[in-house]
Amino acid sequence: MKVKFHALLVAATFGLFAACTTQIASALTFGPADIFTGDTDFSSTGILVEPVSPAATPEFGSNGGCCLGVVGGGNDNSINNPDGLAGGGDDEGLKFTFSGGYALTQLDVIFTRGDILLSGFTANPLASFADGATGDPVTGGGFFTVWDGANSTLTISHAWRGGNTTEIAFANAGASTDQVIDLAFVDPDQTAPALSLIGVEWDIASPIVAGDVDGDGDVDLVETDGDMISDFDIIRDNWFNATSLREEGDLNADGIVDFSDFGEWKDAFGMPIVGSITAGFRVVPEPSSVLLMGLAMVGLGIRNRRHG
Repeated sequence: MKVKFHALLVAATFGLFAACTTQIASALTFGPADIFTGDTDFSSTGILVEPVSPAATPEFGSNGGCCLGVVGGGNDNSINNPDGLAGGGDDEGLKFTFSGGYALTQLDVIFTRGDILLSGFTANPLASFADGATGDPVTGGGFFTVWDGANSTLTISHAWRGGNTTEIAFANAGASTDQVIDLAFVDPDQTAPALSLIGVEWDIASPIVAGDVDGDGDVDLVETDGDMISDFDIIRDNWFNATSLREEGDLNADGIVDFSDFGEWKDAFGMPIVGSITAGFRVVPEPSSVLLMGLAMVGLGIRNRRHG
């Protein structure tokens, strides 16, 4: 079941200020009154959306009915940051609270140029860009993401595309499950950068379990059901492969399956593992073991040369 929240492209002059929600197939669409009055309690659908603003009582707003913004800044059609820098009392933003196993799957933006800052994830949400009209990937030097695991923050750099909608999708939706995700926007090259948001999508997603590679909710060495492929099997089979996919063993989203991922799995597994294990599997040595073996081999080489 996918739940979609879209700012309707309806001008404020239409006078539709009565609260309304409409069920359309599997999607929920919220009416203009929800936007203008700040009626943000969508908890029945797994999300709470709150505008953040210097204004005493910030509300959702729309300038001409185009886009979702925050009332109280220089442009109610956007999320504003007058000084163009991260942080500060003049920043606007949005706060998304996901509950009941729901998670952020997509943001739709327009008239945007700068860095979208999203914080509060439990892991790299793996963002990608697509054109809102065609679905084709949007690529180029002006479109990239940087994941800061230490601060749980994703920076999304978005070049200017004018009136073309960009869909920013999150492949690792579980990274926001049961989390509070803060959205801010900065562009130091602009005097008053603004992010125009026209859609937010969220869906049911299972929480991420530390060490769980295959997403079945447990951390195992030998699988006893399902496809008989365990978390350990996946890490072993993709050892030192370049990948950013959790389901291929990259638990820390650093682009490779290595000792760090094995260490996370081993810590979550919680049982001591020494040497080889049954069923024909061989445990991958930890970094300290490899280092000791390397030093031992160097020592033996030196000794052999002295006695040669």
